[in-house]
Amino acid sequence: MRLLMFFYDRIYLEAFLKASARHQKDLCLEVIETAEDFVHLMESVKEGNTGILRDTLLLTDHSPDDFTRPIRELLKDRIVCLTEYPEEPLEHTGGIKQIFRYQRFSKILADLKLCMNDLSGKPLLKNSRTIAVISDGSLRADALYDSYSEFLLKQLAANEDLKVLVFDLRAFRREPGIDSQDYDDENRWMMARYYYDAVAQKKRDTDGFYIQDEASIYHFRGGYGLNSFLELSEEERTEVLQSMESGPFHFVLYDIGAELTRENLSIVRHVDILIMVTQNQDFEYLLQSELSFDKEKQRPTLLITPVFDLEESMLHCAEEHMKIIMDQES
Repeated sequence: MRLLMFFYDRIYLEAFLKASARHQKDLCLEVIETAEDFVHLMESVKEGNTGILRDTLLLTDHSPDDFTRPIRELLKDRIVCLTEYPEEPLEHTGGIKQIFRYQRFSKILADLKLCMNDLSGKPLLKNSRTIAVISDGSLRADALYDSYSEFLLKQLAANEDLKVLVFDLRAFRREPGIDSQDYDDENRWMMARYYYDAVAQKKRDTDGFYIQDEASIYHFRGGYGLNSFLELSEEERTEVLQSMESGPFHFVLYDIGAELTRENLSIVRHVDILIMVTQNQDFEYLLQSELSFDKEKQRPTLLITPVFDLEESMLHCAEEHMKIIMDQES
């Protein structure tokens, strides 16, 4: 992606350039130094030199009101304004999109990718291997569940050739590690609905819908304080999941825990690998009777993580599961 940077706040511009150099090596940035340079660029586009706008957004801290109608028509939704307040994020204001400037740089990049998605409809890439990790709900299993899941995910993500998405269906509420009220905007924005409209229906690329954490694991941007995934109909949820599993990821891991709701059980029925973190030896039989697997459909590979032993033994179990998962991948 290429960004044309037209800024009057040079301090912010310098900070943006430094952050992009650290976090996004494949981002191409070109600074428009003066208003005269901007006018020359517009004249070149008006004369038919539209190639300079290919895969390009104009990122600016100027107000949307600063751009005339002819300029908006020339740039055709390519203008993205950085705003002082987190109101109406990514919504059009007279054909111009807006992004809140005072937020995590990774969030700004993700929003820019969403803006680019409105300009291109890249095809979905591959079929992912799917994994569901569940808990029997006992105190012992729940106490060790997070450690097991985190260890398994880090083992998967440690392979630089693999892209791993974790889809948290226990608390589909916020981005990983984010507790700031700055993210209340996605409560109103309905990220799951937007994903359905833009990706599942229009077959656009998934860039911008995911945030990468420090372990290089991808997370779906769920919105703050609202389980927007459940606002979709059953058919719409199915289409969202199918599009994720036909995206850029090698593995999609559904983090379900003890939330064995009707919606989550429908996901468990179709995954390739089902991992149970359990203290109850009968949990496998109880769950299988609840799932009622279709006889014509191949059941998922079942991996059991017993939690009778110490946590160190459980992590060793995760390593063994990792070998099985990778053997199936190859």
